[in-house]
Amino acid sequence: MSSFKISGKIKISLAVLACLVFLASAFLIWDTVRLQQEIDIRTKRYIADVSVQLTDSINSRLNHITVDLKTLGDTLLQATIRDLETVRGYLQDKASFLGYSSFIFVSPDGSVYQSNSAVENVLSLPGIQSSMAGKNGVSFLEGQNILYSVALYRNGEFAGVLGGIRDKGNMQSLIQSESFSGQSLTCIINQSQQEVISPTDIAPFLELDSIFKEDPTSMTVQDIFQMERDIANGKAGLFRFDGVSGDNLILAYNPLDSYGWVLLTLVPSNVVSGKMDLYIRESYLIVAIVIALLGFILGLFFACLLSYSHRMEKAAFVDSVTGGMNNTAFCLRCEALLPHAPPNTHSIILLNIKKFKLINMDLSSDIGDLVLKRLMHVLQAQTAWIGFAGRMHADIFYLCVKKADRDRLSALVEEIQHDMATEVQQISQYRSSQMPFILQSGIYIVDDPTLEIRVMQDRANIACQNRTEAEDGVCKFFEADVLVQLEREQLLNGSFAASLEQHHFKVYLQPKICLADGRACGAEALVRWQHPERGLICPDEFISLFEKNGNICRLDLYVFEEVCKLLRRRMDSGQLLFPISVNLSRQHFRDPDFLNTYEDLARRYGIPRGIIELELTEAVFFDDRAVENVKREIRRMHEMGFSCSLDDFGSGFSSLGLLMEFDIDTIKLDRRLTKNLSNQKAREIVISIVQLSQKIGALTVAEGIETPEQLEFMKKARCDMVQGYIYSKPLPIPEFEDWLTHQSNLS
Repeated sequence: MSSFKISGKIKISLAVLACLVFLASAFLIWDTVRLQQEIDIRTKRYIADVSVQLTDSINSRLNHITVDLKTLGDTLLQATIRDLETVRGYLQDKASFLGYSSFIFVSPDGSVYQSNSAVENVLSLPGIQSSMAGKNGVSFLEGQNILYSVALYRNGEFAGVLGGIRDKGNMQSLIQSESFSGQSLTCIINQSQQEVISPTDIAPFLELDSIFKEDPTSMTVQDIFQMERDIANGKAGLFRFDGVSGDNLILAYNPLDSYGWVLLTLVPSNVVSGKMDLYIRESYLIVAIVIALLGFILGLFFACLLSYSHRMEKAAFVDSVTGGMNNTAFCLRCEALLPHAPPNTHSIILLNIKKFKLINMDLSSDIGDLVLKRLMHVLQAQTAWIGFAGRMHADIFYLCVKKADRDRLSALVEEIQHDMATEVQQISQYRSSQMPFILQSGIYIVDDPTLEIRVMQDRANIACQNRTEAEDGVCKFFEADVLVQLEREQLLNGSFAASLEQHHFKVYLQPKICLADGRACGAEALVRWQHPERGLICPDEFISLFEKNGNICRLDLYVFEEVCKLLRRRMDSGQLLFPISVNLSRQHFRDPDFLNTYEDLARRYGIPRGIIELELTEAVFFDDRAVENVKREIRRMHEMGFSCSLDDFGSGFSSLGLLMEFDIDTIKLDRRLTKNLSNQKAREIVISIVQLSQKIGALTVAEGIETPEQLEFMKKARCDMVQGYIYSKPLPIPEFEDWLTHQSNLS
């Protein structure tokens, strides 16, 4: 069975919803990433700006050192240097005041004067040598002390070198910054990346060494390489990296104006963007929650849709009573199988429970449903390896089996019949009424797999319906000639209404002859169909068909009105009237008011009472449930001025009870009785019927009288009237009237 498919609109809706969820999630993530990128850019820009300010501040401090030294040197040169002690005392006084630990003065002749500490090999220090050459110099001493030196000039001539020593604490205060809430660290290095002035806490800078030990292709290492190139070229910059401790840090590097130094500023990124990072994390959390919520909603919707599709699949393909396949599922499975199967390898079997309504009525609808369930179970068991079964509706089931041998198919149906008879016997064994179980079956051996499945089912149904009463329970097979019959019936049904409207149906009259005087004493109205395509069609070809589809009621009424028109015309022309009998189908009795229409027509045409006789067949009287209704309608016929005759008496299961129960005016002996008058038993039966009819006051009419011998016997039997070819065949109305005139002239 094909699974239930989600419709295209639902699929499109799901796709659109999924796309919307994806786009919304992507937008939220993209917007958050953009916000983080923007914050990162602004953070770096802010740190860069503060680093530049700090660089300017340190440059100013370094310049101030140089200015202080030159000012002190100028003051020293203006004083008369008498001896070493005088110079030392002067410099000691100025050292503590200016923030130096010691001063050194080098005279042009190389004499060295120190205020406090004794620095060895002063003249060999690189900074002193630079200053001896007329430049500002710096020398790194032990313990992170720095000796700043300047060249002194008096009257434009070199007058010596003055140097000042600043200790570690003094130098660290030089680079200490209060920016970034005091959480930043600064360090000064030279162009060779050697430390010049370090912060109090050197540990964060030591992390840089561990970075170099990492993968040389990582982004952080690449940033450090770029920093080295920028320092060599005197450029500033910054980059972000994760420290060994896991903190995210930003390192800014800015060249200083003095000595080719570079200021390094290390700032934890959360110092600047801490709250914003918190907001970013919250945004990511919100985005994650939103995405999860949207995903949950989408998943819930899909789950509901899937559950709905399962329910729809069950409603569409599962039979609610039996739990097996319904007809839709059965047809879908056949459509997937049969078009690809070779001809005459599979068969479609229809099974119909005879008089299933009686099971529901006598045993209850619950028992009826149980029977249907058991039948489905039996069908599934019997077709487990050779096919499948489905219920169409009510008590109609279809099988598709991989069998095409008639004997085997009949045996399969017999096995199903046997199994179900046993099941039904078990179901009803504790009940007062046990119903016989009979399966009617029709089989179509699939000789044309390209046919629609519905057509195949129809053929199986046609086979099932094409049976006589004697073939009850017999497995019937579809025959090709049945289609010809069906096509003919379809043609007749299709052209019925138009033919009725265009008067293609012609009324024929067959005279009834009174045996007492040999004169015509009435006629029976019969109908012939002058079909525009098929020519003249006899009643045997269409009466039974119209009995099945209900068109017979319209045709009977048409004939009745044509008879009324004839009688009215004869009355208007002063011609003699004669009784005419008109056939009534048993289908009329389904409408409790049908006689009103007949009465209205008779009144409209002014037909006298007793002129029209309504003929009823035996079939009308053999429905026990309609006995009272028929009795009532016969009484109404008499009240309306119609006489009533019982047609075809002796053709079926005639019962003397009919003559007792119903007020019949005329009894018509069927031709089956009259054609066997050579048989003594048949002659006795006819005589008895005639005598009985006379005793109950009913007239008798013998149909099918064709020979003088038959006519003579009917006279001796004292039958009232005869009807047959011995006098005349049924004639069109004009010919009948000519015949009637000729007969009148003869008499």
